[in-house]
Amino acid sequence: MTDLALAATGITKRFGALVAVGDCAFDLTRGDLHVLLGSNGCGKSTLCKVMAGALAADAGIVPLAASLRRFAARWMRGGAGLRRCIRSCRRSRR
Repeated sequence: MTDLALAATGITKRFGALVAVGDCAFDLTRGDLHVLLGSNGCGKSTLCKVMAGALAADAGIVPLAASLRRFAARWMRGGAGLRRCIRSCRRSRR
């Protein structure tokens, strides 16, 4: 049996006429490391912001995001098990 941490369905986020995320669905299992890959501008950051509760979805169900809104500060959301990691791809100087 799979231990689901988040089961998102039908997530859509629009900015005016632009559909940044359209009808996205996925399951995240507890205890696993998940990676979201895609080309520039495909909606990865927007999807993560919707999942974290920083942006409201225009459609769909994001169960964990709804519970995260009760926290006063964004850094407190990590206690609920959702963390966002942003990696810089800059080349180091030598």
